[in-house]
Amino acid sequence: MIGVGGGPGDGTPADILPVQLGLAFPHLEEWRNAIYARIVLKVGDRRYWENWAGDVAKIAERHTTRIKALLDDPQSKLGKYLLDTPGF
Repeated sequence: MIGVGGGPGDGTPADILPVQLGLAFPHLEEWRNAIYARIVLKVGDRRYWENWAGDVAKIAERHTTRIKALLDDPQSKLGKYLLDTPGF
């Protein structure tokens, strides 16, 4: 409990050093390979994620271009609304 008991050296459990216990994992390499294989099945491989990230970057760039075009167009109702909105 916090705030109860004395300081270091008074024989409380806080003076006892923790000990890291070892865990035995038989066939650890097989487990690791099975987990990696399952992750690839669920989420794809590295090339998939690299392509996905590139696609997201392209989409974000297109959105940015469209928004800038709307804001620059004096006939755009959305651009006028946003520019007239306080705090924008």
